[in-house]
Amino acid sequence: MNKRYIINNAVIPNPGTYTYQRIPVWQARHWVMTEWGFESAIGHKATAKLLSQILGVEIPANRITIYMEVGDEALVARLKTRNPQLGEVKEFSPEDLEFGVLRRIG
Repeated sequence: MNKRYIINNAVIPNPGTYTYQRIPVWQARHWVMTEWGFESAIGHKATAKLLSQILGVEIPANRITIYMEVGDEALVARLKTRNPQLGEVKEFSPEDLEFGVLRRIG
């Protein structure tokens, strides 16, 4: 079974060939609610709490380094602008985020 992650930046975690496709929030909600599950790689509690509210499932804060194998994918939740200080969840809204799916294909 391939691994699935939630990350908060579209970074390439290790060498390989990847695809990245932006998706709307409804599709991100569907991605997290599938039977295949996911592992959170969201390191900040405020970000995890905001994503939990937007996506409708518990996204735990989990500061880990991921390594993607061919076939693995990650839901990317990226702030559209940088905030010098990550504050309370109420400072951000769904409009502040964009979502995408990063897949390792080679």
